[in-house]
Amino acid sequence: MGTWSARKCGTTVTLNPDGSASATGIPAEVGLDHKVTQVISGDGTWKVNEFGGEQQLDVITNNEVTTFDLCRDKGHLLVALTVGDPDSMNWCILTRHSTTAANAPTAVQQ
Repeated sequence: MGTWSARKCGTTVTLNPDGSASATGIPAEVGLDHKVTQVISGDGTWKVNEFGGEQQLDVITNNEVTTFDLCRDKGHLLVALTVGDPDSMNWCILTRHSTTAANAPTAVQQ
């Protein structure tokens, strides 16, 4: 839970304890030049799912599901989204804007 953002992508996602969410600037479509051509913003919901032994964060806004990978780097939780072709290695990496990570998405009771 908390607010996660990536300055590089202009993306901010807020995850609330009640399962509600708000998002601005989630990259949705990318042109052939690898530039973002459409973004998703709005209010909705969020949940953590497990896929292939890995946890993923689904943010649902405006009937659009955006799936973020949850990963750790040097002990810090990161919320990552592949933008466009996965082979292009263009990532939108969101970090948490809080001094504690106790309520991070991976800590959700299933």
